[in-house]
Amino acid sequence: MKVVFILPPDTGRDESLLSIEGWDVKVITSLSNLTDDLVDGLDVLVTTTYFPITRDTLERLKGIKLIQQVGVGVDSIDIDAAREFGIPVANVSRANSVAVAEYVIMAMIYVLRRVSEAVELGRTCGIIGPVLVKKGCLELSGKTLGIVGFGAIGYKVAVRAKALGMELLSCDVAEPSPQEKELGVRRVPLDSLLARSDVVTLHVPLTEETRNLIGKDELARMKRGASLINAARGGIVDEAALAEALHSGHLGGAAVDVTVLEPTTPDNPLWTAPNCLLTPHIAGVSTESVNYMVQKSLQNCYRISVGQEPVDRVC
Repeated sequence: MKVVFILPPDTGRDESLLSIEGWDVKVITSLSNLTDDLVDGLDVLVTTTYFPITRDTLERLKGIKLIQQVGVGVDSIDIDAAREFGIPVANVSRANSVAVAEYVIMAMIYVLRRVSEAVELGRTCGIIGPVLVKKGCLELSGKTLGIVGFGAIGYKVAVRAKALGMELLSCDVAEPSPQEKELGVRRVPLDSLLARSDVVTLHVPLTEETRNLIGKDELARMKRGASLINAARGGIVDEAALAEALHSGHLGGAAVDVTVLEPTTPDNPLWTAPNCLLTPHIAGVSTESVNYMVQKSLQNCYRISVGQEPVDRVC
């Protein structure tokens, strides 16, 4: 079986991938390296969200048995074109839900306790008093968390937030789950969630319906001093509007792990926004989650090699 892995540059080259018995395996670091020789007779392409698999690329891959995404999100793949060309696509569901949930808790503490300002005060031998008086260093306990999208990640965030004493609201297009009821999560419309939450965290996929879901008007509906966490997809939030809301003081803080352009650019307005944690799409990245995603992706490759259906098939 012929398999090509597209891995980000500088992530290292796992020689064990190249020595799977009976497989012809190649590892490349760019779509420009996907030559006609590699495409010829290719059975499985294993990729990540860093590489956009467009209609043009998919047209070259007609006849391939599987495109395997190492992760959950498949918005980097033109699913409509894959479906049109009869190309199966699979992801790794629930791959990094624990890692993302832990990131959200960390980000809430970072923003509400104004850790970036505290670190700077430590460097300059300053005192926290002025920050406490002017802005406040807040506890999570007793605050209201609004969870937009109550899937696997939203649920794990809720479990952890509940343990820290937070009140929980949710908003989702799906019917309320038994888990929501068990945790005492109150399902409300988006506008109500925005108006009532001290912290809003986003856990929805990027679709035409969710693109710019949180724009200038939605940010204006949030409580003054509230915070926004986005560890979902960049296009869900209007970055310029978020930066403006932070600069104006309407929002107290934000944590943004995903941006419209990745890697983001030096002119992204969020770089200079106050009390904004900006990280490079690492919320779901942990040693445990990466090992799990690679293992599950390899299992799907094996299933293809023996003529079985892949698990977590998207189309």
